[in-house]
Amino acid sequence: MKIKVKILKRSLEQYYINKKMSTARIAIRYKCNPETIRRRLIEYGIKRRFREKKVKIPPNQLEELYNKRKISTIDISRRYNCSPWAIRSKLIQYGINIRKPNDYHKWKSPQNQIIPLLKVSSELSYILGVYLGDAWIYKYKHSYFIGLDTVDFKFAKSFCSALKRIKLHPSVFKKSNREVWRTIASSKIFFNWLKNLSSEDIKKIALAYPLSFLKGIYESEGCISRNYDKRVNKLYLSVVIVSCEKETIELTQNLIIALGLRPRLNLTRKKVPFKPIWVLSINRQSEVKSFLALVKPCIKNTTRRFKNQNLPV
Repeated sequence: MKIKVKILKRSLEQYYINKKMSTARIAIRYKCNPETIRRRLIEYGIKRRFREKKVKIPPNQLEELYNKRKISTIDISRRYNCSPWAIRSKLIQYGINIRKPNDYHKWKSPQNQIIPLLKVSSELSYILGVYLGDAWIYKYKHSYFIGLDTVDFKFAKSFCSALKRIKLHPSVFKKSNREVWRTIASSKIFFNWLKNLSSEDIKKIALAYPLSFLKGIYESEGCISRNYDKRVNKLYLSVVIVSCEKETIELTQNLIIALGLRPRLNLTRKKVPFKPIWVLSINRQSEVKSFLALVKPCIKNTTRRFKNQNLPV
């Protein structure tokens, strides 16, 4: 139950009319919202001061502070030594959209204040590779998440470390009743940046750090495939990367070719409504070994399952 703040008319007149105090300063005295003071002025019929002080603030600067940096009218008014209503009047005058009353508080939630390092880096390239594979982004109410579910703890920790290095605050935990590890972080800025990436932006980051990108996409969508050649009675290994996105698999193919390797790309057609599946494979044993040595994946990089077999890798 809300308690009504007791404010006498004569006290309000003393502060507002005689001492020329702003509604924000009066609100601090009564430990309430400036909006409460404004309503009492209207209730008591006290004539309000409008535009008594000319605030010199350019439209582009006000737009930057209010909409891009999400600073409240109260904090902006303190910068310019005026009342919040003078700032509000300027917003109306310049035709700047005024936020809803609770938007500011939603933005001020801790996860939405996290500013990640979005400069092109090996960590960002790796995260992008994982995102185009198994990672996901998710919006719930006013929270914005990026996450990864995997049965491999090493993979979960590797993704967590990359998120930490771009200044996010991820956590890793085991999902209840399941052998699945979840890595998750929250940032509205990173969520929007990731969601609005164009194919050219993705290509630029991947080309800058190709090995990191390949590591991310391989750990997500790749595997070591076991092949048996009946002619020579011998087992061979292949590196296989699978994707339903043609642009992603073609970018991956070009990056592998740039390493001097010769991958093969095949299309596995499925009946409607299934998507076509693109399969990229490296079959030459020397190239399989070279790929794993260059990319250095944290998982899918050993032959423990076949250690008793005579394998070339």
